[in-house]
Amino acid sequence: MRERYRKFLKSIDASFLRKEAEALWRKEYGQTFRSYRAAAFYVKDLLDRCGIPNAEIHEFPADGKSVALDARMPLAWEAETGRLTLLNASGECISGPFGRRAAGGGIVAADYEKHPFSLVKGSVLAGGTRTVRILTAERLLGGACAENALVVLKPGDKPDRRFIGHILDLGALGFVSDGVSGAVEYPDSIGWFNAATEDGEWHVTAAHRDFLGFSVTPRIGAFLRREAERTELLALAECDGRRYAGVHHAVTALIPGRRPEEVWAYAHLYEPMIDDDSCGVAAAVETARHILREGVPEYSVRFVFAMEYYGYTAYIARLGGNIRGRVIGGCNFDGIACMKGASLRCFRCPSGTPFFGNLLVDVLNEETADDPEHFAYADKGPSYADDMAYAVPSIGLPSVWNPAEHGADHHTSRQTPDRIDGRTFARAAAYNAALVDAFANPTPELFEKALPCAERRIRKALEEIRENPFGSSLARFRFLCSVQRRDLADFARAVPGLETEERLRSFDAFCAEQERGLSAEDPEAGSKWRTFAARIAMRYADTGFPFSTVRLGRRMELPGGSIYGTVSYALAALHAETTLADAFRRAEYEAGRPLPGHALHKHINALNRLADAGYLRVTRRPEIAKDEIVERLKMLGAEEGGVLLVHAAVSECGYVRGGAETVLEALEEAVGKQGTVLFPAFTRPYIHLGEPCREWAFRPYDPADLSQIWTGELPKTVLRTRKDALRSRHVSHSWCGFGPLAEACLMRHEADEPPCCPDSPPGIAMRHGAKILHFGSGLSSTTFLHVIEDACDVPFLGDAVCAERLPDGKTRLHVIRKHLPGHRDFYMAEDAAGSKFFRAAQARGLHIAEQELGTGRLRLMDAGELFRIGCALVKEDFRILLCDSPACGFCSRF
Repeated sequence: MRERYRKFLKSIDASFLRKEAEALWRKEYGQTFRSYRAAAFYVKDLLDRCGIPNAEIHEFPADGKSVALDARMPLAWEAETGRLTLLNASGECISGPFGRRAAGGGIVAADYEKHPFSLVKGSVLAGGTRTVRILTAERLLGGACAENALVVLKPGDKPDRRFIGHILDLGALGFVSDGVSGAVEYPDSIGWFNAATEDGEWHVTAAHRDFLGFSVTPRIGAFLRREAERTELLALAECDGRRYAGVHHAVTALIPGRRPEEVWAYAHLYEPMIDDDSCGVAAAVETARHILREGVPEYSVRFVFAMEYYGYTAYIARLGGNIRGRVIGGCNFDGIACMKGASLRCFRCPSGTPFFGNLLVDVLNEETADDPEHFAYADKGPSYADDMAYAVPSIGLPSVWNPAEHGADHHTSRQTPDRIDGRTFARAAAYNAALVDAFANPTPELFEKALPCAERRIRKALEEIRENPFGSSLARFRFLCSVQRRDLADFARAVPGLETEERLRSFDAFCAEQERGLSAEDPEAGSKWRTFAARIAMRYADTGFPFSTVRLGRRMELPGGSIYGTVSYALAALHAETTLADAFRRAEYEAGRPLPGHALHKHINALNRLADAGYLRVTRRPEIAKDEIVERLKMLGAEEGGVLLVHAAVSECGYVRGGAETVLEALEEAVGKQGTVLFPAFTRPYIHLGEPCREWAFRPYDPADLSQIWTGELPKTVLRTRKDALRSRHVSHSWCGFGPLAEACLMRHEADEPPCCPDSPPGIAMRHGAKILHFGSGLSSTTFLHVIEDACDVPFLGDAVCAERLPDGKTRLHVIRKHLPGHRDFYMAEDAAGSKFFRAAQARGLHIAEQELGTGRLRLMDAGELFRIGCALVKEDFRILLCDSPACGFCSRF
């Protein structure tokens, strides 16, 4: 490997690399689909000029609707104008090309013509020109009208899914962001954003709402906030952006080898930074020139240049989806080192698809360690991130990826050709070229060199297990040994006739020797969620990765960020039928980090949702049916004709067949046609609650928008599916439900009364003999305790200012007395049964009936009894409801 690297480094044409990287960067700089087309055809022409055979252009839809292997294709976009001119700002704020007075008056804060990053891709503005208000995030969250406004995000915030949907929900046109890496050191740089989407897609699709987004420098951002706080800041917004159904392109070339199976070298197009990824494309083309110069390789070498993730996915889908039979392995050129002082992050192919190339990275690094210009590198382990996701078994493209460490320049306007350091770039290109050449020409000698690397990895794994133990040390070690063994065995696939069995037996013996003394015990195996996961068996039933989750009807963010999280390893493990417990343990062992109980619960829920949508095939799973729920409710004490106040965390009980609808049917059957069932349907319309609102969950109360409800799926399902459902009018603490007493319990509570006053739904329900049911939820959600607080007039209730959206779109403010700010002792993270109040209440005779249901519990209390005992306790000492931590800024005040 050393010889390959030095040979390539000696002959790398640094001037070619720099020239072509800059030329491609200039083509992509406009970030429109017209720019993308020019970039693709430039790369096709470059391949032809370099004599790389079989260069082709491939065309895919950019209609925002088409789907390839569960990736929804982007919607095409064009723009020539995108400008934000401040009309009534005082003074100037010079920041690079921005912040100066324009000839016609006003201060230009952002201008696509001056810098394309200024206008966020996908931006549109009806009419093309409009005078808009500039509104700070603080004022927006404080209830200011968002109509015809652009919201300046908080300093450093980037326009991602945490904010975009919220801003648009509140009626704003869009946003201004000064989020950029290295903001303190480089206050005049601009951040690049691929798009601003409400669901985390990397591109705007047909389902996304219109927005207008500007990216400004940190200096301009601070100026905007100061001016917008000083006065009603007005600006002229100009944007001719348009979205349309178009196409995007991929470019491929193929150097035929003695064998038809392919090694892939790939770099993505269409991101206008030097190292992300025009330098990667130039380095891949330079690699093609060197591979061609070396003569016919053993395996064919394919070069693929496409839109990151979406373009590659479309191309792989066109090839049939599963390409394991035609591809030996690959090297991802994304983010290649090109700047002085760069170090590498080495990502290996994860275990979903074995790859001998993982070990050749080690060979290359070890053999070049004494080179005075050797790259410092950090072993980041296996990863499905970005375009490594194709290593999932249903696709079968195993690759390695060695990008430069992210620095303060990442995704910023500072990523320009003058930052290229020719020697660094040449070394990185030679590094990847040596790997591609070795993948295309594997030999028995490389296998022999890989063996000691595999053993060193085993020793390192053993050190990590001892330093960071979790799970079964023995099982973890054996799994990691099996990963190395599969990579070694993959040499036999790549080098036909290679005799590996004897050396693999020797490796097995080495592993067996190293595992001595490791414990087979897994201290967490009997925990609630691991026991439950062990009873579920699934298998992946689709091709690709559930990236856009199109079968769910919307994009669901999988735990940890889908391809970036532990869930990706678990999904790969499920390509062979196994229990979720085994899949999660494999995922944890491979990622090198354990999943705590709450995270494991989220992972199980996510996989159950994917299974319900058809991504996974369930072969074994304990399921709770309606009849079992009804039986448990009656055993608990639910009575026909009774009234139930229901708090629910259904997934705490495991998997309910039919979900929320089944639970509702069971509740109705348990209380009968003469019974009434009520649910909290609380929202967060707060402008002020103890302190000014700072939370992006804020929404003016809108009963038509069920997504505002944060108290679970049951109230949303009631309001969505039942024609007889009613909902009270309170703007923050509405209740909903059905049954003969629903109207009497719900409709007396006015929109701006105290949330838990005597005429609130729980207050009225108590007078009708209501019982409080916790369906899987802990006692911390017992809203009825606030009824007690209201009745006892405790001193820590306070005023709240809430917003309500009226049918005409305007906003009405409400001042609500005796609201519920701050903290309570029973808001404990663990079950509140151990809080001061519930311990004392049970000692005074409060009866809490309990029944097991699946992995959770059902609890039932009599509201009247709770009220009587609770009022007595609170009148004796109201602090029984508050915590005793001196660090609690709320409870310690009383």
